Amino acid sequence: MNERILSYAACGVLALLSGSGAAAEAAHATLPCEVGSYAMADGGALDIAPDDDGTLRWRRPDGTTGALKSQGRGRWTSTFGWTDRPDGHRVQFRDCGRDGIRFDATKGTRIPLVQTDTRFQGSGVELAGRLTIPPGDARVPLVVLVHGAEHSSALHDY
Repeated sequence: MNERILSYAACGVLALLSGSGAAAEAAHATLPCEVGSYAMADGGALDIAPDDDGTLRWRRPDGTTGALKSQGRGRWTSTFGWTDRPDGHRVQFRDCGRDGIRFDATKGTRIPLVQTDTRFQGSGVELAGRLTIPPGDARVPLVVLVHGAEHSSALHDY
């Protein structure tokens, strides 16, 4: 199962996984502790998400991205976009990101997000998901990501 949760703090994300609720719960339970959104000291944001092969991916709101490979002791090196070519970025997580992140020379702090797991029936299929939103009562835009339905012909009938 391919699961990437990109949870920018400015909006809510509802990530839905088709199939059994147990599979979705297992996927959520195995998320690396570094996964999350970070407010950077330069005023930007950085999102850390899991990738299929056990690595992490970083992404900025401008679309730049890279894969992170662990060097041990909370230190990671980055490769350019979706390639294996080193891009020179270095990332360090303090206490698995709970005490912050350093992306090259820029420090960042984890943005607190509220996560709520949910299940419901949809067209005869049980769907499981995780709603990720910023704390507070403010209205925020919502993005719905549906994982596991990429091969459904129903999604392509217009």
